[in-house]
Amino acid sequence: MSLKTPPGPSASEFLMYFPGLLYDPLTTLNRICEKYGSFVRLGFGNDRVYLVNDASALKEILKSDYLRFPRGKTLDDVRFLLGEGLFAADHEIWSTQRKLIKPAFHSEAFPLLEKVIRDELTALREQLDRFAATGESFDFERMMKRLMFRITVRNLFSGDIKADPDEIIEALDIITGYASFGSHTMTIIKKTLYSSLGKKYRTPAKILRAGQVIEDLVNRILNNVYNYPEQCGTFLNILINEAQAGRIPRRQVVDEMKNIIFAGFDTTAEALTWSFFSIFNHPGILMKTREEVEGKEPPDYKNVFRLPYTQNVVKETLRLFPPAWAFHRITTAESVLSGYTLPVNSWLFISPWLIHRSSLFWNNPEEFNPGRFNDEERSQGIRFEYIPFGNGPHVCIGNGIANFELLYMIASLVPEYNFTFADKKPPRLVSGIIIRSSKPVMAQVRKV
Repeated sequence: MSLKTPPGPSASEFLMYFPGLLYDPLTTLNRICEKYGSFVRLGFGNDRVYLVNDASALKEILKSDYLRFPRGKTLDDVRFLLGEGLFAADHEIWSTQRKLIKPAFHSEAFPLLEKVIRDELTALREQLDRFAATGESFDFERMMKRLMFRITVRNLFSGDIKADPDEIIEALDIITGYASFGSHTMTIIKKTLYSSLGKKYRTPAKILRAGQVIEDLVNRILNNVYNYPEQCGTFLNILINEAQAGRIPRRQVVDEMKNIIFAGFDTTAEALTWSFFSIFNHPGILMKTREEVEGKEPPDYKNVFRLPYTQNVVKETLRLFPPAWAFHRITTAESVLSGYTLPVNSWLFISPWLIHRSSLFWNNPEEFNPGRFNDEERSQGIRFEYIPFGNGPHVCIGNGIANFELLYMIASLVPEYNFTFADKKPPRLVSGIIIRSSKPVMAQVRKV
């Protein structure tokens, strides 16, 4: 067996990178990859953290030998919120849960989802028309988050929403910020310090309060649906039937709902934000997108996938701005990947953001160019240098819904409105579990 160790910063170099890793990990990790390559050792001493940016290794980790590389304790920072839900469960529990809830994400559920989207688009158009009439600026990112929160909750949980989207968005920002790369690093340092002093580290009260906001919302929805079952959404209907049959406890229903809120709307909202930002900051791309969607019937759940150029715009957005920018796996045994030997219990840091911007796999990787997906092999093949939804058995269960929502929104709004963004280049992004802008994404709108 090879004893080769991946390259990486020395202890002194790592300390020089450390402030950047805390406060701007996207840029700093990119610099580290440019210097050390696609497989990098991070940290020093007994640390066993490896940045994996190698497509062949990712195929093994995510697909061909995925059982040897589970998520393990990589989500412990948000375990208080996720419980034993789909995104945090170990493989055996996960596979049962995924099989159970998969019908709610199947294309057969798209007609019902489309009705919800149409309702919400009607309300959104009224809002956009008011902004167009007054010339008032608005935060586009926050608008997309509110929109996707309502669509997700109405479609999957209940048609009757009694919740303030901003309260949920702010609670999630607090939680995902706590689990961000920099904050997680500081948490590890604090836990080590507390342990050396014989004390136990506790999750900060502010974080727990944010989790309680989501817990309270879920229980309100659940109690309302038990009283008014006709309002039940597709996802929740499956879970309630299982609970009423005694096959799962109510606690699992709550956990699964919190998992969907955690990862089910923020990601699509970010992808929508950067899709529109990119389209309307590139006149040539706007022209091609508008020509394609104007030449078709109004979008519906059947024809929205017959927009090849718009699909490429979505793919390119997810390449440059993958909402879930990083995730982790753990080695369960000594492993050899890309010729390097990794000890048991090593943390494997996998970043779609980094691999999507690697010049090893992409020409002019920083350029927004939907045409790069015209290549037949790249369009049809399963490539591990493009993993906006992960890959392998643990690929995101909501990827089909997300693509449908993105295409539908673009096809519906691009022919009707012109958006002008205050910034022509993307602002600095905050790398929580999900990326978001470090400042409001201000825009103005005019009707076409």
